[in-house]
Amino acid sequence: MERAIEKSIVLQPYVEEITVHLDRSLMVTNRFGYSELSGLMFDVEIVTRVGFAYCRARLSPQQGYPLMQIVKYHEIKPLSDH
Repeated sequence: MERAIEKSIVLQPYVEEITVHLDRSLMVTNRFGYSELSGLMFDVEIVTRVGFAYCRARLSPQQGYPLMQIVKYHEIKPLSDH
């Protein structure tokens, strides 16, 4: 499941890297015999790039809700033409 999610997200514009892990201990079988995913089950880290700017972010559960938190941001200065 994790690899399928990674392979689909990395196809999106600006996405350079992504890692996804599911906490399967939070899965509970419902009355129909299967589990449903929720945002709190995901441990995700993603790197995006726009131009020369890079951002590393991760899901960070806060008050019972999975929010993205910027871990690191940096910009690479382009080489000049001179």
